[in-house]
Amino acid sequence: MTRKSLLFLQLGLLVAASLPPASKQMEVSLKKWLADNQLLYTTPDAEDTAMDAGVVAASKAQVHVGVDPAGSGSGGGKRRTIAAALAVVPDSGGGEPKSYELSLKPGQVFREKVVVGKGKAYVTLKSDPANPAVIVWNDTAATLGKDGEPLGHVRSATLTVEADNFVASGVVIKVVFLL
Repeated sequence: MTRKSLLFLQLGLLVAASLPPASKQMEVSLKKWLADNQLLYTTPDAEDTAMDAGVVAASKAQVHVGVDPAGSGSGGGKRRTIAAALAVVPDSGGGEPKSYELSLKPGQVFREKVVVGKGKAYVTLKSDPANPAVIVWNDTAATLGKDGEPLGHVRSATLTVEADNFVASGVVIKVVFLL
């Protein structure tokens, strides 16, 4: 190996070693994207439209809720299911809006049907992109609902989002159908 190629190899290793882990890069990237877009809409040019005041207010008041099936069911901000974490989010319509970041345990499989109702605005489902949480359910359009009728395409979804200003990052959403 020549001295020049050895120098390039050492330089490359130094650069690689100084980079943050991929999951940290994704988190920084998401936060930068959100901040850039918020800045874009809170300081508009003459032809731009200002960001919704509710979004700006909610971004200033954040609530973090951990979701871990093995964690404690109460206290410490931890919930065992995504549905239990969503129950912490009040229906919008009064008071100052808050954003709710539900941090799903990385690598965990959540076997539940998730509905983010219309009143649950400003919710973020977040996990580690390098080791994502997986939300999985097994309904199909032909699955019979509680009323005995087929669910159809809309009611068979693993994740249904009816709320405004929803974000998901580093989360895999799957339908598992076994014949």
